[in-house]
Amino acid sequence: MEQVDLWDENRTKILRTITRGDEIAPYERRVSIHCYIINSKGEILIQKRSLNETHFQGWWSTLGGAVTHGMNSFETVNIEAQEELGLKFNNEQIKWILSFKRPKILLMFMLSMRMLI
Repeated sequence: MEQVDLWDENRTKILRTITRGDEIAPYERRVSIHCYIINSKGEILIQKRSLNETHFQGWWSTLGGAVTHGMNSFETVNIEAQEELGLKFNNEQIKWILSFKRPKILLMFMLSMRMLI
């Protein structure tokens, strides 16, 4: 199982790590990223989720994943892009757009302006 660091609702890391899926306090959050990859034509890259996923099987989605122990959101974008799409970005290509809070999770929305052929 994945180990994840916990954060407060202000995006400050709490010095506590749990196994993903463990119960957390109401003030604690784990972080997930969603990354929109946009090419020079303004097209957004989407992918179809696996039927083996726990949630939203077979739905269309953007690049995303959980920020695991010791990682930050920019590193997570690169890990997920490499695993899911075979792409690699540098930090200048990745921009933070916004974040919002949900119970138990803090979603970070990222943007990459990538010239895809």
